[in-house]
Amino acid sequence: MNMNKHRLAFSVVLLAGLIIGLGGIVAFSKREAFFPKESFGEAQAKIAKPEEVASYHVKYSASQRTNVPDLGIDSMTTLEGNYSLPDRAHITVSRDGFRQEQVVVGDSVFTRTELNPDWVRTQVPSGDEMTPLPKPKTGQEEMGYLDDVKTLPDETMDGVPVNHYVGRVNYEKVLVEDARQRFVNDPDLDSYVERAREVAGRINATNELWIGKDDGLVRQARITGEYRPSPSEMGSFSGGLGVEEVVVNFDTWLEFSRFNESFAIEVPATSAHPSGL
Repeated sequence: MNMNKHRLAFSVVLLAGLIIGLGGIVAFSKREAFFPKESFGEAQAKIAKPEEVASYHVKYSASQRTNVPDLGIDSMTTLEGNYSLPDRAHITVSRDGFRQEQVVVGDSVFTRTELNPDWVRTQVPSGDEMTPLPKPKTGQEEMGYLDDVKTLPDETMDGVPVNHYVGRVNYEKVLVEDARQRFVNDPDLDSYVERAREVAGRINATNELWIGKDDGLVRQARITGEYRPSPSEMGSFSGGLGVEEVVVNFDTWLEFSRFNESFAIEVPATSAHPSGL
């Protein structure tokens, strides 16, 4: 029973990670569906390059709720912080009430919590990215993974005029491409791809986007939907939950702002040496 529970939790955590990816981690392809209010050529001329964004502020929240709370996989996560690329960040993360603060400088990560208010320093293994968290993307890239896109009324966010869209997420495309990137050198690549297709068939979600008119960068994204675990994931839980089918509902918000502002992110005083030193 515990194995089945862990397997279900793993699938939901994997899904949550891919949802975050849709907001900024996954390297998306481009298509000429961006800016349906104007010609592609006019829009292309205005799009900023994400690599030109040297710093930014980000807010993120993600919740997942099931129709069977006793499964123990319901959760709420929030994150807020400043990033100065390529290797500095100062963020606060809260998951189900447990709060921690992190400062990243180069290959060093400094962490403190409410239970341990002293900064503790660890090091990122060589070759690893400093932190797998959201990065700015263009609306053109994001919309490359949406079907049935609808244009909504324009808005203004923090004084920035934005175009507003909503579309259905093509999760087969998202998950298969993600699997091919993650496991490109893995001998079991084909099985990962097949698993991605199978999981994608049980996800139904929309992505609502607010995209800067002048620079084409995503200012805000909201992904909402549901995931229905397969009977094999549920295992021995299937007969004793009191429901015909488990449904995991998720709601994720991602907001970028303050592009290219100067953030002072310095090494904090620590009371512990780097792990391994």
